[in-house]
Amino acid sequence: MEFHEAFTTYLNTYAGLTFLVGDNIFPDFIPQDEDAPAIVYQLISETPDYTLQGEQGLREVIYQFTCYELTSASAYNIYKQLRAAFKDYQGTMSTYYVQAIFIESVLPKGYDSVTGRHYYEIDYRFNYTEGV
Repeated sequence: MEFHEAFTTYLNTYAGLTFLVGDNIFPDFIPQDEDAPAIVYQLISETPDYTLQGEQGLREVIYQFTCYELTSASAYNIYKQLRAAFKDYQGTMSTYYVQAIFIESVLPKGYDSVTGRHYYEIDYRFNYTEGV
């Protein structure tokens, strides 16, 4: 299981989010046969931790999450639940141990006039080790 699959599984069991988006959490884009509400994530960067002895096992990744809905207020509610899901999280996600999750940046709300979707974006930095 890849790390993005582990946090997707975690988010799919977080009651506040499943109430709002069901299991509509997708990598990269919303599939053509799906619609809002949804959360889309994409990998921004990945940095393994190295010393002179080699790779140490600690990984740092940044993912951007975009919360989509048909109204601004509803998109904001998804965004708030996503923040609640990751707030102060430390622990196991599948075979990964998450040491910390930090907000890297919060972007301004937006609107896609082609799809009619409102969205909120937030970037998270995850620090984790593999093989728990």
